[in-house]
Amino acid sequence: MDLLSKRIEDIIATIPNASDIHIQSGKPVKHRTPVGVFDDGREPVSDGEIEVFIDRIAPKGWRDRVDQGGGHIDFSAQIGMARLRCNLFKYGGIGRMAIAMRRLSDTIPRLDYLGLPQAAQALADRACGLVLVTGPTGSGKSTTLASMIGRINETRPCHIITIEDPIEYVHRDARATIAQREIGADASSFERGLIAAMREDPDVILIGEIRNKATMETALQAAETGHLVLATLHTSSAATTVERVTDFFHQEEKILARSVLASVLAGVVAQTLVPSRDGTRRWLASEVLINNSAVAGVIREGKTHQIPNLILSSRSDGMRLMNASLEELVAGGAITADAAIAASYDPAQLAKALKR
Repeated sequence: MDLLSKRIEDIIATIPNASDIHIQSGKPVKHRTPVGVFDDGREPVSDGEIEVFIDRIAPKGWRDRVDQGGGHIDFSAQIGMARLRCNLFKYGGIGRMAIAMRRLSDTIPRLDYLGLPQAAQALADRACGLVLVTGPTGSGKSTTLASMIGRINETRPCHIITIEDPIEYVHRDARATIAQREIGADASSFERGLIAAMREDPDVILIGEIRNKATMETALQAAETGHLVLATLHTSSAATTVERVTDFFHQEEKILARSVLASVLAGVVAQTLVPSRDGTRRWLASEVLINNSAVAGVIREGKTHQIPNLILSSRSDGMRLMNASLEELVAGGAITADAAIAASYDPAQLAKALKR
């Protein structure tokens, strides 16, 4: 075993709440916990050690793939007993390599274990439509999607196709038949993988991330033709998610895009992870939008600024704003008011609600 792999195994074994590991030349190996980023207290890593480590865990031809991928690639790797999602990237302006790794759970958590409200969980039970799980990097989107797929797998005899970059959680067939495809190894892009999936008799399609207009267009088409489509976006709220979808399209296409989205959207789950009061874990806070006739009308007319008020007036239907979720976590003693305010996309309103 190379020296870097041993250091990573030591971190995983001794720091169970370490979520991410960072490796750069000239620095110690670093890891993230719920309260910050820390080094392992050992000697800095050399360029040679990084090269040996990357050669061992990265896909064959990784140098060419990094160059073709704009200076970085994603892949998954097994180190000891741990699976990790890896992002290998150039830095420093001279082609030096660094790697960021996220630890993946050995098991797929049950959907009802995550802390999502019932209305969000019920989105996995839809027969068709578009479900968008959104939030910043590291907010648990992949875990939520994996748990939704896990629930579908346990309850429905159907065909599920996932398109991921890379494959994070490995699903085993239960009642469903599952085909997991990885960008780079199994498909050249999300767009091409999704187009191919439409010809592969799917009932459910998971798209790891929608990054461009073509993928969004095909995702809407898939939902419109009777498939359940689960996907992620990097947006912080339900309203900005709707705006982001329409922003993929040119001005003259927006009216049609809004009309299609209004008819196929099942719901939006916007989420973030907040450090616990004692710093040992992170708690899930979420905003939930469920499409109904009022929401569809607002989307169709492009009045996304009205979405927060619609959520407030539809709390009996299971909808809620992010600040309401954060308030609940503060009231329950799970997180501090300061942590909640730092995590909110509307901190002034939350501070007022918490009387800070």
